[in-house]
Amino acid sequence: VNKELVNYGLAWHFKRYSDNFEYAELEISARNKQIGIWSEPNPIAPWDWRKGRKWHNQIGLPKKGNGTNDLYN
Repeated sequence: VNKELVNYGLAWHFKRYSDNFEYAELEISARNKQIGIWSEPNPIAPWDWRKGRKWHNQIGLPKKGNGTNDLYN
């Protein structure tokens, strides 16, 4: 299932924890075909999303949350 998700551009190959050559090839192929998440102009990796959403300022979006809940800040 995981390989199919990467193959169709629906998941990232997390290279930090995986040196699996097949996953790398599947992601490169999906990127070249510009399918799934690779059809977006600026896809954001899940690990970057979880780092505090620094990219929000780059694309002009407000930060999530209202400042009262640590889960979203």
